Amino acid sequence: MPSVQLSQPNRSHLTVTLQLASLASLVPPAGSDGMIWLTRWQFLSTGDGSEESYRIFYVGANDTAGGTPTFFAGTGTSAALTTGIPPGDGCVTTTPQNCKIIIYPNEKVETGTIDTSTGIITITAALSDIGVPVRGDTLFSVTALTFGYVTRDHILQDADATRSFDYVMSQTSMPSNCPVGTTCKLTGGGYIIVDPQQDHGSFSIEVTADPSGRINGKVAYQDHSTGLDFRPALITSAMFSSTSVSIKGTGTANGTTTSFQITVQDNGDPGSGPDDFSIQITGYSRSGVVQGGSIEIH
Repeated sequence: MPSVQLSQPNRSHLTVTLQLASLASLVPPAGSDGMIWLTRWQFLSTGDGSEESYRIFYVGANDTAGGTPTFFAGTGTSAALTTGIPPGDGCVTTTPQNCKIIIYPNEKVETGTIDTSTGIITITAALSDIGVPVRGDTLFSVTALTFGYVTRDHILQDADATRSFDYVMSQTSMPSNCPVGTTCKLTGGGYIIVDPQQDHGSFSIEVTADPSGRINGKVAYQDHSTGLDFRPALITSAMFSSTSVSIKGTGTANGTTTSFQITVQDNGDPGSGPDDFSIQITGYSRSGVVQGGSIEIH
């Protein structure tokens, strides 16, 4: 693969442009079911346990047996943190949380083109799908690779790759409405009643929008009536007011990748009324007044 370039068409997207020696035929090599053209990098974000981590992000194009190409982005989750929950979709493990083979699932659908006459592939991804980098952030070790693959086989067949480089983001939209140069913070914990049997949905939450606009945070939620265990992987936005915060992102619920939205209400000092907590993930939503704890917006 001769080259890969990154550019920003606007404040909320990143475009990857791949120049290949030839795309005259999209038929995969003998012994392969399809081709993947992948661009990947590492970016300071959060790990699957909400710890600080230089996480792997990627965008790609996939062509199966010369059919219509698809374009995607993602980050992949590692092995689940909780005993008894299946591993994440981003790697094949040897022991819990120990990746043996990294895989690149098609988590987000993106837009792109393949020009067979010029050998150029372009893929444009929303920044919210690739970790929400902000202006000045560095995408480290950007490299592009060509793979052949066999359906249901996790081991990709390397064809070629570009040299790696670092890319500094020059323009981005802010994932938070917290004024640049200031810090906004949400902390809290407790539980809500989730069913008539008075079972608990317990949570803890700590989310910060720092002076650069980056969002960091940890959230944990368990529904003790259903066994649901939710953990965020990426927080893509945090909207603050003086009394409420709404955060969105992606995470895992019992090992399955899901989007989420959590909204909290801080009703003031004790005695001013109970605070409120709500969570929505794929196929599940609960809300209620906070008991055994409180919400604080700083």
